[in-house]
Amino acid sequence: GFKMLRVHVRDFGGLLTFWWPEQPTQARLFLVLKEFIDVNKAMEFRCFVRGNKLVGLCQRNPETVYPELLQQEPSTKSKLLGFIHTELLPKIASLQHLPDYVADLYIPSDSQPIIIDINPWR
Repeated sequence: GFKMLRVHVRDFGGLLTFWWPEQPTQARLFLVLKEFIDVNKAMEFRCFVRGNKLVGLCQRNPETVYPELLQQEPSTKSKLLGFIHTELLPKIASLQHLPDYVADLYIPSDSQPIIIDINPWR
């Protein structure tokens, strides 16, 4: 527990010094810890938003073909688009500082999509 945390904090401090040797304390960095969940890779998706508008949506792992995804395509597409337009876009647009971003989404079995990650798209 705590011993491992100290090691990671020490390693993170070294990383800051490496990237910003002049003023590591001036950097605006955030350490985000997330709970690990084992996901079905076939149900991971990436959406691209430019100017608060959805401009692209694809599998998160485009190098792999998932036959089960093809069978579920209409309902999966409907779930994703519904979530993006009613939840993701309005909530992120209300923050008013992230008009262009990439969001990774996941659809747990028999559930609504959830946001795994959001990053600026530059």
